[in-house]
Amino acid sequence: MRILMNSRNVSCLIFTLVLGMIVLAPMGYAATEEDRGQNLFALGNQAYVKGNYDQAITHYKAALNQEGYTASLLYNLGNAYYMKNEIGQSILNYERALYLDPGNAQIKTNLALARKKSGLAIHESSSWIDFFKRLTLNEWTWAGVISLCSVHHGGRHRHCAAIRNVEPRGHHWRKCSA
Repeated sequence: MRILMNSRNVSCLIFTLVLGMIVLAPMGYAATEEDRGQNLFALGNQAYVKGNYDQAITHYKAALNQEGYTASLLYNLGNAYYMKNEIGQSILNYERALYLDPGNAQIKTNLALARKKSGLAIHESSSWIDFFKRLTLNEWTWAGVISLCSVHHGGRHRHCAAIRNVEPRGHHWRKCSA
């Protein structure tokens, strides 16, 4: 008790508590926002299972506003539009989901079904284009890092070879005769 009687210790304690509340308050708010988005997603799934596609779409769109774009949310939204026979909206959402998750076979299958139902021509692309479309953002990043490292490494050897064939002479460089 004697320690708490010191006014300096009391003010430090109050300052620490207030600072802790200020720092931790946004974290609690963020958690509730995420929970709200998850609840909306779950409500959309329940409405979809019951066959209430309008309500499912409403919940999925509200979840998009809360959580932002995720592949699973866009995929489910595309499914709900497909079941309502709004093929254009379903294709749009499948394309968005595929952009976020390029390797997802379910999204590709449903997108192909929606395109077929709409009568859109499905163009065949080469295997190289398909390969590059399947890469995620992380895979593209690693490919870029590896490419830059190989260019840097290869460039360094060419630079060393150029220096070996050239020697300084005043302010000018001349090629070595050897």
